[in-house]
Amino acid sequence: MRARQGRLKAEYSDWYPRITPGVWHNAAWLAEIVLQQQRRGTIRWALEERPLSERHFDFQGEARWLGNPLPVRRARDRPLTRKSLG
Repeated sequence: MRARQGRLKAEYSDWYPRITPGVWHNAAWLAEIVLQQQRRGTIRWALEERPLSERHFDFQGEARWLGNPLPVRRARDRPLTRKSLG
């Protein structure tokens, strides 16, 4: 299984100068770039619960925690475990 990946949509390329649009990147790396922009105060939008907006990015693959594929969750949620999934 592939790790979660994101691809910047071309219409938002001016908003993310460090990210090449149309190219698949590791989603964790993309999130770090966006959070760095937020810390510098250079973002042009309000961050949502997740740093990567589905309006700005396409996604493929699965998120991984603890080395296992698990459903994507919000950052504020408690960490997932196999036991909590039932």
